[in-house]
Order: sequence, then structure tokens, then C-alpha cells
Amino acid sequence: MAASITRLCRTLAVIALVALPSVIVSCVDSHTVFHRYVPIADGGWDTCSYVQLTFSLDSAERERDAAMAVEMRLSADYPYANLWLEVSDNASDSATFAVDTVEVRTVGDDGARRGTFAAGLYTLTFPCKRFPALRRGEVEVRIRHLMGCSPLEGVRDVGIHVTRGGG
Repeated sequence: MAASITRLCRTLAVIALVALPSVIVSCVDSHTVFHRYVPIADGGWDTCSYVQLTFSLDSAERERDAAMAVEMRLSADYPYANLWLEVSDNASDSATFAVDTVEVRTVGDDGARRGTFAAGLYTLTFPCKRFPALRRGEVEVRIRHLMGCSPLEGVRDVGIHVTRGGG
């Protein structure tokens, strides 16, 4: 009886050692090209202060389109129902920045904060841009707020999430 229990335990251990790496690999998002946040200073986000994020793609990733989402972490005391942003990038031409103005709705029609809440912060993710093809070299993304007050309180982190294949 003890021998069969020992064999069973060894068999289960071997199965776990073989299966665990497969489970871990399947949990990794293989579509993510770049994902990073930049913290905003405790004094608030100044209108003239750009969040700058830079990434580069290998040749295989450049052959497929990409999608970029902007991500924000806001404190519960962020005072507005929206957040206007200027998002610019040099994905098409290293010398020229394409500029977009984006409105982020931070509160739904029901008056509740949007996003997921964890560790005292609301995290919002919103699609911003699709890149049909990216040029060779580094791509820089610049983000700044266009709100009427400066510094803007309540924004804790600003980031981007770039996925290949638009996935």
C-alpha cells in the first residue's frame, strides 16, 4: 500500500513538473510588444509636462499592424468626469509627430467611476491608435493633458500598451 502511494506521489510530481511550464507560458500575453507606465509627480501633472515612452520593434513585428492603448491610473479623488489628452507619436516618420486629441471618460452615465479599482487607484485602458505599418527604429510616444488646470491632481500613472497584429 505504501509503495503504491509513493508511486502515485512521484507520478503526480512528474505531471506537475511537465505541466507547470506549459501553464506559465500560456498565461503570457504573446501579443504584447510594449507595456509601461510612467509615474506622475506627487505635486500633480503640469500641462507642459509630456510623458514620454519609447519602444522599438523587431523586423517580424514591423510586418504586422499594431494597436496602441493609453492607460491611466487615477486616484479616487480625481475631480473630473473626463480627461482630455494630446497623444503624439513618430511611428510613421522619425522627424514628424502625428498628434491626436483624445477624451477619456472617467465617469459613466450612472455617475460611477470607470475602470478597475485596486490598491486605491482606478485603472482605465482605452484604444487610441492603430499603426498599419511601423518604421524601422525607435518609436516615441508623447502624452500630455489638455485640462484647464495645472498642475492636474489625481493622475498617478500614465502608460501605453502596444500589441502586434492589432490584438
